[in-house]
Amino acid sequence: MPVFILLFLLLLLVYALLIQYYQRAWNNIPVFKTTHSIPVTSISVIISARNEEKNIESLLYSLEQQSYPKNLFELIIVDDYSEDDTWNMLAQYQDPSFSTIFVKLSDNSPHEENIKSHKKKAIETGISLSR
Repeated sequence: MPVFILLFLLLLLVYALLIQYYQRAWNNIPVFKTTHSIPVTSISVIISARNEEKNIESLLYSLEQQSYPKNLFELIIVDDYSEDDTWNMLAQYQDPSFSTIFVKLSDNSPHEENIKSHKKKAIETGISLSR
């Protein structure tokens, strides 16, 4: 029995030293500092939304708060056959600070029965509309 206690204490000591080593190494990692370069890359955010009436307003608000330059930012939301008020909320939304495109998938894909995955078709539609 004393051998097990001695082995346990030895392993506990090794473990404590290892944790202390990791903590020192972690604290010695230099802090990342951003360069103040001006972004030039244009980005498109494509969102496929289906029955997101409860979340769409907070999503749009969050995207408005982004710090990326608005002239390089494009938002494309494809309504994926929503059965709630998602499309009406999108149609009423207006924010001139960045480019927004709202599309109904049903308008672009009249043959709904031929679509195997609405989500994939909505993303494909968004990509085709992006810059």
